[in-house]
Amino acid sequence: MDFPAIRGTHGGPAGRSRGLAALRALAGGALLAVLAGGPLAAQRPANAPDPREANGYALLEAGQYRDALKEFERLQEQDPSFAPALLGRGRAQEGLGRLKIAVQSYQQYTALAPHDGEGYEAMGWALERLRRYDNALAAFRDAQRINPQSVPAMRGAGVVLRALGRKQEALRSLRQAARLDGADAMTWGELASLSADMDRDLDAAAFWEEALRRDPAYFDSRSDERARWEKVMEVVGPRPLADARALVSAPGVATPTKETAAPGGTAERKTVAAPNEDPPTPLFSRGPSSSGSGFVVARERGFVLTNKHVVRGCADVKVRVDGGESRKAAVRALDPDDDLALLETSLPAGPTASFRNDPAVRPGDDVVAVGFPLSGLLADQVNVSTGSVNALAGLYNDLHLLQMSAPVQPGSSGGALFDASGNVVGVVVTKLNAKVVAEETGDIPQNVNFAVKGAVAREFLQGQGVPFRSAPSQERHSNADVGEIGRQVTVLVECWK
Repeated sequence: MDFPAIRGTHGGPAGRSRGLAALRALAGGALLAVLAGGPLAAQRPANAPDPREANGYALLEAGQYRDALKEFERLQEQDPSFAPALLGRGRAQEGLGRLKIAVQSYQQYTALAPHDGEGYEAMGWALERLRRYDNALAAFRDAQRINPQSVPAMRGAGVVLRALGRKQEALRSLRQAARLDGADAMTWGELASLSADMDRDLDAAAFWEEALRRDPAYFDSRSDERARWEKVMEVVGPRPLADARALVSAPGVATPTKETAAPGGTAERKTVAAPNEDPPTPLFSRGPSSSGSGFVVARERGFVLTNKHVVRGCADVKVRVDGGESRKAAVRALDPDDDLALLETSLPAGPTASFRNDPAVRPGDDVVAVGFPLSGLLADQVNVSTGSVNALAGLYNDLHLLQMSAPVQPGSSGGALFDASGNVVGVVVTKLNAKVVAEETGDIPQNVNFAVKGAVAREFLQGQGVPFRSAPSQERHSNADVGEIGRQVTVLVECWK
């Protein structure tokens, strides 16, 4: 069975958050006041938990970054365990343009305060300014895991996703940020620029108008963006603009608009299909034709294991690690009988999946499936689902498969199935078609899914001369820990036809 894909957030205690107007601008990736030669409006909030920070933030507010840096360094010398001094030090270093050193300060801060998303956000924005987009996205994702409602982290993720060319994911992240905080002019501006990238001029014009409504001086330090706005307005003309807030809140606004030239050079917009009218193009149609999952079996050689049907008929195949950028992959070997495929690509440094040694899993053993189901519709992060082994054979007693109850969706194909020790025991391959079974039997089956056995996958790799790791399954981990093991070795596999 093929699984075609449906294609195409600031943590810590509330009092820890330094709602600093220009440090939010700093967290906006621009440091506009610094670039303009003015001070950062880094006002320390009244509810900040420690008065020792007051002098440092007052100096930041005055734009006296060298003195602020000395103050935070003095605090750190007095008390090396005082983590906020590291955060302030990083911001002062950013004010001085020392981005790489600032990143180190933020890394030290997150090591001392791992549950405060503010450090990850600050690090993400510094990395974005350094154009280290993969690392920046990982930092923003860490901030979102701590606080899923973090607007700066959502906006930051949107900014770097756009830089990585992942426009649909960027659109979702920025729309969510705008829904949570409609007063942030920079979010509206980012939405406008992204919409212009996607040739959606009417949306872009509406978003820029909202940015100007929130901040009349929005374009004062953004001359390039002003030029883009002026070009868009020439196309859009004097027609009434849509409500930008409705564009990010209505459920149907994620559909690309159909824009055609109208008399006078303006554009007509169709957002909802009327009777006898072609439906709007789905949001996901501009992305890959389909997608699935895979996992790293030999990182130093760039080998990834997935299903054959995930890459069948693809003109191009790309893989992406969680939070990373897409990399082109080549199909090196196929096994049509067991629906396996070996891909070769370049991979960043990291761990490699390990297969389970004997004994084999038994019915009733816990398993964890890790993959990218419904990519483009669900979150762009790795998805973890849990269940158990139901049987050691598949449909019609196929001994190459095992049956398990861990839920899988389109896009899960090719992902690894892990045991409680974090070792691979199978390759997710298919699910039972509940509709067909219900028509035949009158009953809807629940969570009947299948995976190619780990032993079969190992034989395939051995036949291709691919070295792989294996380990005994002795130590039992929590499902969340197994999911984290899986996240580090799982990749999204995209098919472009």
